[in-house]
Amino acid sequence: MYGWLTSSLISNWDEKDVSQLDDIEDAFAAKQLYWKKGANGADDWNSLRYGTSSLPEKERIPNPRCQFLTPLPLWMEGYWLCNYKFSKARFPQGRDKLTLQVPGAGLGTCLALPNVGYNPAPFCQRINLAGDSPSSSATSTVEDVAYNLPRKLEAFWPQAKVTSIKTATSDSRSSSLGPACLVTGQGCSPQENPYLHGKEATRCRLEFQGPTRRGGMRSQEIDLSLVASSGSSANERSFLARRHYVQYNVQQELMCYYQELLSFTQQTNGRLEGRTRVAAFLPPGSQLQEADEENALQALAIYDYTMEWKSIDSDEAASI
Repeated sequence: MYGWLTSSLISNWDEKDVSQLDDIEDAFAAKQLYWKKGANGADDWNSLRYGTSSLPEKERIPNPRCQFLTPLPLWMEGYWLCNYKFSKARFPQGRDKLTLQVPGAGLGTCLALPNVGYNPAPFCQRINLAGDSPSSSATSTVEDVAYNLPRKLEAFWPQAKVTSIKTATSDSRSSSLGPACLVTGQGCSPQENPYLHGKEATRCRLEFQGPTRRGGMRSQEIDLSLVASSGSSANERSFLARRHYVQYNVQQELMCYYQELLSFTQQTNGRLEGRTRVAAFLPPGSQLQEADEENALQALAIYDYTMEWKSIDSDEAASI
């Protein structure tokens, strides 16, 4: 499942902690990435865990979570045809620490990069204005989670077929999710599901049909929570975002912690050039992942992709 990872070479990076960096090149030059206790609004690592199925619903979900999605620049609004190219994988603590519990080592264990090492065919993504209503003025945009995640999963993992998605309602700090939006279109209208595409979608639950090791397909679920995020513009044409996720693959009972670093630079030809880096962590308290004296987890694996986003219209997006 993850044999390709062990063949990658580890090279030296400058020793920097990207949590305090705003410059894009400095952020991507860091040797190690950290997940700091307290930096995500949590005094206790246990508050960032998914609970067992025997607990009440309100006690199963990581707390705290972000109230809103990461604000993105206005020039990112619209439909985009996205091309992702794998660059490299690195293992700051050594390849011998890699296990199937590390996000990205198995298919679908990291929704930011659902199939690490794979170069997917170009796929569509959508960025929406972040106003409270279609008629209100907006100063930023946000990712359309309900539109984007199913398309990203299927692009990176063509054998997987999404059947439904639920997103958080207006009160993202509660455990409630909106109605399921089915692949048939049922439950997806603004009247049925007013928060489906909104800025409050910091938690989502994705259901899909995926292949099994024994052959055939089975229904699987992924529950994803955004627990911390930040963004900054180095200039009018560049943007850097950092997001921390906790993901729970329900059928595998697998808890996944990862940090996503994204940069975009606006070009003059209706395109965006970007980079994405995902740092994978094991849950705190596990045998291979302990917090150090500064209460910070250290990444076990770091994955890099380059991106090119081409602006397209809604008709083009619908035809892809």
